[in-house]
Amino acid sequence: MLTIKQARLLKSIVLHLVLLCVLVVGIYPLLWMFSTAFKPEDSVSLVSIMPTNPTLANIRKVLVDYPFWTFFSNSLMVSLGSTVVAIILGTLGGYALARMRAPGLDVIFMVLLFTLMVPVHVRLIPIFMIMHKMGLGNTLLALTIPHIASPISIFLSRQFFKTIPRDLDEAAIIDGCSWFMIFWRIIMPLSKPMISALFIVKFMGAWNDFIWPLMVTNTVSKYPLTVGLSLLRQQHSMNWGLNMAGASLASIPVIIVFLIFQRYFISGLAMSGMKN
Repeated sequence: MLTIKQARLLKSIVLHLVLLCVLVVGIYPLLWMFSTAFKPEDSVSLVSIMPTNPTLANIRKVLVDYPFWTFFSNSLMVSLGSTVVAIILGTLGGYALARMRAPGLDVIFMVLLFTLMVPVHVRLIPIFMIMHKMGLGNTLLALTIPHIASPISIFLSRQFFKTIPRDLDEAAIIDGCSWFMIFWRIIMPLSKPMISALFIVKFMGAWNDFIWPLMVTNTVSKYPLTVGLSLLRQQHSMNWGLNMAGASLASIPVIIVFLIFQRYFISGLAMSGMKN
């Protein structure tokens, strides 16, 4: 049996080990990426964080010598467009599953859960063939549509709406509200945490997607950032400063989005799983 003092010491050791793992696995690569972006090619080191001779040459080269802003605008349009539409459709679908009564809704929800278990890479070839048949290959619309069809948006919305008391709906119906007025004026204002969580999840998923844009685009003008940054790689060598400058610039919008919506992120995800 451990004494109280030994138990506290063991708890402290475990806590410090966990924090060390978080630092090494999560924070250190991020710091190294940002610091390497300001290092000359001959001074890049895996150990040192602070650049000894900081330079903006890598940032300048990425912004000037490469079509960075074309890639950036493509990613921004695809990510914002797909996120907004996915949230609108997802909340409407979640509201129908959570609040309305109709035959087959439970079956639809079970099918929805099944689609969440299917790996996304399994669906890539069928989606690619559909886009090709529709004549949407090598277009921004082809990059956007797969992210709009979002089972996770419907699932999280449905779970969150289950936590809102039905008494609010009944009171609104007595006052003469339609189902859409209840959804827009009562449910949505109470759903800011869930919507914030959905925005972060969907925006980051669309922004960081690589495999699908690599499959469906074949011209530089249609590349998003994830695919466009691969042009920074040289044929027989790797300029780490240049590549980390591109990666740092590409990560800034994701960090900004998370900082804006992180206030509601945890509570939105937590409350979305409270009821079945």
